[in-house]
Amino acid sequence: MQRALALLSLLIGGRILWRVFFPARLSPSGRKTLAAVLDTLIPDGDFPGARRTGVLERLVKECEATRQTRRALVEGTDLVEAAARRGGATSFAAASDSQREAILAECAAAENVSLPWFFFRTVRDRAMKLHYAHPLAWEAVGPDHPPQPLGYVDYWQPPHA
Repeated sequence: MQRALALLSLLIGGRILWRVFFPARLSPSGRKTLAAVLDTLIPDGDFPGARRTGVLERLVKECEATRQTRRALVEGTDLVEAAARRGGATSFAAASDSQREAILAECAAAENVSLPWFFFRTVRDRAMKLHYAHPLAWEAVGPDHPPQPLGYVDYWQPPHA
């Protein structure tokens, strides 16, 4: 009996370690959820949104390069999906804009270094960087060059009319 329990404990521990060190890749349903998260963070309107600047594919590629961020994407999309279902929606993508914003606001306000917080910060920070590096985004704002690495070289002058 003790050997069986020891073997069971070893198998469970091995499974947990496997998930930590070799996290799954984002599934097609996870990509759909992540696309809805990006649409909520960077919506299409007067300026181009995340879909028009192709943030999703670049973000997934960048985050899947490291174990920690890949795991954050997979578990974070599962987390926002579950929150949307608790709120009565069939999925995060099907939730209303206000429901999605509330779910992401909860993630942003979560305890520092928790999964919801890390997911939100990882996705938001990288998505913004990738979005505003795209010519469609920065051309709509007005400069004739990307914001980085040059920055705003005439920052001491008032904006041009």
